[in-house]
Amino acid sequence: MRPRVFHTWQSWQEIKQPGRPTSYVLTIENLKEYGGTKRILAGSADFVKGVSYGRYVVTEVAPNVCRWIHIQNVDLKIKKLPVSMAQYFAKQHLKWNTQIVEQFKRNGKAVDQEVRTSMIDWMEKGFDIEDAIKQQQDDILSRLEEFFEGKSWSKIPSPTLRVEMAISTASGLKSSDGIALAKAEGVYDCDAKEAIAWYFDFLSNEKIAHKSRAIVARKELRLLDYDSQPVNQRCFVTLIKMPFPLRKREYSVKCFWRVKEDGSVLLCGTPIDDKVDYGGSVGKWSLKGRSSVLIIAKNIGENGGIKSCKVVYKLFADPKGHIPKSFTNRLIPSSLEIVVHGLKAFSQDEAVDDANVKSLADMMSNEKQTYSEDEKSFLKKSKVSRGGLKREQRRTAESHYNPKPALFASLTAGLVLLYPGEQQQESYPYQIPGCKV
Repeated sequence: MRPRVFHTWQSWQEIKQPGRPTSYVLTIENLKEYGGTKRILAGSADFVKGVSYGRYVVTEVAPNVCRWIHIQNVDLKIKKLPVSMAQYFAKQHLKWNTQIVEQFKRNGKAVDQEVRTSMIDWMEKGFDIEDAIKQQQDDILSRLEEFFEGKSWSKIPSPTLRVEMAISTASGLKSSDGIALAKAEGVYDCDAKEAIAWYFDFLSNEKIAHKSRAIVARKELRLLDYDSQPVNQRCFVTLIKMPFPLRKREYSVKCFWRVKEDGSVLLCGTPIDDKVDYGGSVGKWSLKGRSSVLIIAKNIGENGGIKSCKVVYKLFADPKGHIPKSFTNRLIPSSLEIVVHGLKAFSQDEAVDDANVKSLADMMSNEKQTYSEDEKSFLKKSKVSRGGLKREQRRTAESHYNPKPALFASLTAGLVLLYPGEQQQESYPYQIPGCKV
């Protein structure tokens, strides 16, 4: 096979539009269409002249993070080129994309944090989008709020006590018997905007690393137009492996977030019917299901400088096909595990506990304590001194008391109750040096 030569020219343009991140478009065209001065490669007359067109769309996600699309059309001027050979040439040509990704690869957690921070900036400063898109989002939001409103819920076992899970009947819905309606609630140690930004970043490094075994593929659906999606809207597809003998299910969802006037932040997801090409036989014999989601995050307070928000995750899923509802209900906890994952991602238990202990110690030191007669009577009955304990009892008490110094840094380990007119006889032997009562 003779060598090929491609004569091309390139041009780029910066695109800025309201309500959309900055994009850069790089276009590769055939040199024949260039009207300026041309310079032909010396010795290329002996090569076969191929034709190539290409386009790069690079979209700014954060100051140091971008998302990009590469589209290339190559004509090798070979009649009846075998498909296997065409696939080989395509893979070799696209290897450059992987090399670029590896060259600029950074710490995954740092990148995820930058993406969320940039998204939070959009939430806080606001943006303008077309009236048609805004009206479409408003209609979807109203429909989802009306659909999930007034449902009766029955609690189901949850993998953690900090997340409540429940299911509901889907009466009145014209769908298969395997339809699922579920809800999960939890409190995150973060701001409401950051929680929604975490959910919206569907393809973050953290989520890809934490991918469930049931997920076969997870992709973002992007149109070729750089300005097709506003900054608060994206489309995703997930291919899920079902237990034997069921076929794989594909769920395509259009998601968007919205900040309401009361300070709460919402994330809505509605099904779409776009066809997805996974490449090869990945999506072969799959069945397209339908799902909708409504996530509500609202700030509930602050403790020691750490914000907290309540997250309510409501899910509707219709896997299609003839699946018994009892079988679908068994799969609901795995569908809600993302709420538990988010809880762990933002967990600041030690910092929250330290703040609670410091607040309690400050109250003990600076606020006058008053007791009712019943409380005084109870305290006198429960008063214990070391002299009243036998050696075996003291040893048992010591073995059951194992304080964490980091947690009780502002308190003594020995708790001794003093009453007006009484003197301290003897404190417990377990103390933390340098701590105040």
